[in-house]
Amino acid sequence: MRNSILLQVILAVIGVALLIAGLLYVSTDPVLGWIGAIGGLLIVVGAVMAILKLRRTTKA
Repeated sequence: MRNSILLQVILAVIGVALLIAGLLYVSTDPVLGWIGAIGGLLIVVGAVMAILKLRRTTKA
């Protein structure tokens, strides 16, 4: 369980980095910037959902 949470946290950090990089890139190329930002946001949301699901199943 600890390894799964660690993996999800690492993915969330990568997602945040992509989100920030995408938002900074919007001024240079809006399309690619928004694609990167949305992709990073999706990674963060997916990681958070996986952590919450894992915690919910381990408590029961």
